[in-house]
Amino acid sequence: MQHPEITAACYRYQAWAHDYDCESIWAFVQRHGGYISIRRDCIDYYVPVRYLCLFELAYPDLVRQYNLDMI
Repeated sequence: MQHPEITAACYRYQAWAHDYDCESIWAFVQRHGGYISIRRDCIDYYVPVRYLCLFELAYPDLVRQYNLDMI
């Protein structure tokens, strides 16, 4: 059985763990057609696969959430 390909990868931002500006991350994600999920204690950013390299270069400390990737 072949596994489906993901369309967007999920990265988690936690204010207490990262020095990034959450608004600048959202601007990047939104500009590239991604999504956001605001939770109680964190923000999950969904980045389209074709922009993962750029996103990881810009925000290398964000933690990937493989179980939340979009198919």
